Amino acid sequence: MSEKKKKKEKVHIALPSAWKTIRHRNETGQARANYEDMWKAIGIILLIALILFILLGGVNQKAVLDFFIDWGKRVGEAVSNWLNSSDVVTNENGVYVQPH
Repeated sequence: MSEKKKKKEKVHIALPSAWKTIRHRNETGQARANYEDMWKAIGIILLIALILFILLGGVNQKAVLDFFIDWGKRVGEAVSNWLNSSDVVTNENGVYVQPH
């Protein structure tokens, strides 16, 4: 009976380096995803803080709104002046500025 009960040999299976590479790639991919998620969370928190700062009176909301409306009008007038001047040529191929 002792002959039948032989000690089982320990089997050591060595994984090829390809398996190690795949595991490493998966681990670095997970770390990269965690890093990106962390910055997304920080960005969302900062955006919420900025919105609360503005809504709770951190800045004069009326003055900021007037500034952006005035700035938009000035930019629109500048672009309009560029397009209405004789130095700008528009045709079916595109918009070109003629140098002086």
